[in-house]
Amino acid sequence: MKIIVWLGRIALFLLFFVFALFNTEPATLNYVLGHWQAPLALVLLIFFLAGALFGVAVLLPVIFRQRAEVRRLGRSLSDANKIASAAEAATISLPPTPLKL
Repeated sequence: MKIIVWLGRIALFLLFFVFALFNTEPATLNYVLGHWQAPLALVLLIFFLAGALFGVAVLLPVIFRQRAEVRRLGRSLSDANKIASAAEAATISLPPTPLKL
């Protein structure tokens, strides 16, 4: 399975590498304070990374909230298990009563 994953990664890298080789024409970005010229592949890579970082930044509060909830539920389950084991240890097992005929 690991070999298949690595082959997929290598294929994806080669695909991106070939894309970057064939898209070296300069692209101009115009913004309020001026303009910037760079190869198209570099511009796409920068915007892809900026989008990924933005997505991670947006999801961080949700991830932290879920981790806190998992910790809280884990403590609650641990407490319930302790109570259940204490209750089980406290029960008195009575010997079976003989049947009367």
